[in-house]
Amino acid sequence: MQNYRAVLYSMSALMGESYEDEEILDNQFSLARNDLKELRQYIGPRKWRSRVLSDIRTEMGVAIRNGKESQLYPDTGTVTRTVLRKYSQVEPSDELVENIIYTFNRVNDFALSPATLTVINAVYDRNYMQAILSNSIIPARMYAEKLKQLKINHFFDTILCSSDLGVSKPNPEFFAMALEAMGLNPQDVLFIADNVETDVAGAVAVGIPTILVNRYTQLPQLPGNIALVHDLQQILDYLPQV
Repeated sequence: MQNYRAVLYSMSALMGESYEDEEILDNQFSLARNDLKELRQYIGPRKWRSRVLSDIRTEMGVAIRNGKESQLYPDTGTVTRTVLRKYSQVEPSDELVENIIYTFNRVNDFALSPATLTVINAVYDRNYMQAILSNSIIPARMYAEKLKQLKINHFFDTILCSSDLGVSKPNPEFFAMALEAMGLNPQDVLFIADNVETDVAGAVAVGIPTILVNRYTQLPQLPGNIALVHDLQQILDYLPQV
C-alpha cells in the first residue's frame, strides 16, 4: 500500500452532488426586499436588480463555456464589473461585486452528510492533510468562512477554487497549484474524484494517484491505474495510520 501524506477531494465527491460552476449558475435565485440594497442604490430605483443579476449570470456562463477548451477560467469579478458598468457610469465597489457573486453561491446550503463527516474525521485522525478542489465561481474564502461557521475548518488545510486560480479542472495546472500550495509531490497525495471528465484526466496528467467514487449508472472507462469505489467510506481502505 502506498504511503500518502494528504488527501485531496473534489467538492462534489464530498458533497455527493454536482458542485461545478455551471450548475451553480443554473440555480434560481430570488431577492427579498432588503437583499442587495447596494445594487439598487448603484443602478437606481427604476432598474430591476433581478435583470442585472440575470445578465451577470448569462455573461459568466458564456465566459466559462468559452474558456473550457483551453481550461482557463474567467475572472468572475471582472465579468461582474463589466456588466455593472452597462447600468451605471459609477465604478462598482469591491463590496458590491463581492456581494453579487455571493448571491450566486450555494455556500449557505453547504453541509456534509454524517457519513462524509465520519470519513474526513477518520482521515484527520490518521494524520493526513486534507484539501478541497472545486470548479466554482465562488471564491475559496467564502467556503472557508462557511467551514469555520460549521466548526469543521480544522479538517482542511486548504481550499482551491477555479475562480481564484484562473484555471479549472481538468487543467493539469490546477492540480500543480494544489501540490504547490501544500508543498507536496504527486506521489504524496491521493485525489478523491467523482467526475471522469473534470477530475480524472487532470490528476492523471500530473501523476497524482486517484480514486473515483463511482456515481455513474454505467461503469465509466478509466485508466488502468485509477481505483474505483462505490462509497466514500471505502477510501479509508487506502489510508493506513500515518
